[in-house]
Amino acid sequence: MSVKIISQRQKILCEDYSIGFDLAQAFGGGGFSFPCDKDGNILAFDNKAAEENYHNCINGNYNVTPTGIRKHTWSYIEPAIGKCHCGKLVSLEDHYCGACECECGQWYNLCGQELVSPQYWKEPIDYDY
Repeated sequence: MSVKIISQRQKILCEDYSIGFDLAQAFGGGGFSFPCDKDGNILAFDNKAAEENYHNCINGNYNVTPTGIRKHTWSYIEPAIGKCHCGKLVSLEDHYCGACECECGQWYNLCGQELVSPQYWKEPIDYDY
């Protein structure tokens, strides 16, 4: 028996932008980065110090070189969601040896197939892949 899949596993692609300022090499490198949109418009500051640093960078109070807008991309996997026979939703993600457990105690693999409880699995489990 299998869990009823409510939503499929999917890869989520994300992106954001920041505007950067590099410190002079005399200061050991490094610099500042501030969140912005793709056109360079600054988004909200995390705190007052970040806002002050930004203004010091753009007003020439710091010895920095503008590096322009940087695009950052990343992705993550959103696990499939299934509906257990008990009615609860189960996130089909690896909690233990490629399996997950519903609140009712039923175990599933990442494809949503029912498994017996790990207490009945052959031991020891070999983690040398």
